[in-house]
Amino acid sequence: MLMPDDFKAYSKIKVDNHLFNKENLPSRFKFKEYCPMVFRNLRERFGIDDQDYQNSVTRSAPINSDSQGRC
Repeated sequence: MLMPDDFKAYSKIKVDNHLFNKENLPSRFKFKEYCPMVFRNLRERFGIDDQDYQNSVTRSAPINSDSQGRC
């Protein structure tokens, strides 16, 4: 069950060694995911695998940032 605070939360993910647009992007960048629990819930409801979601962002596995955002 989702709570009101789930709609305010976010997380940061560091992505290293991405395999696309190397000319225009740095070799490392941060991805900020808003409402991660809300969108995880939506992915589960629609049968979208977490790995497919991660691959849509980058081909390498994301590394969680030290900062977990706010709730």
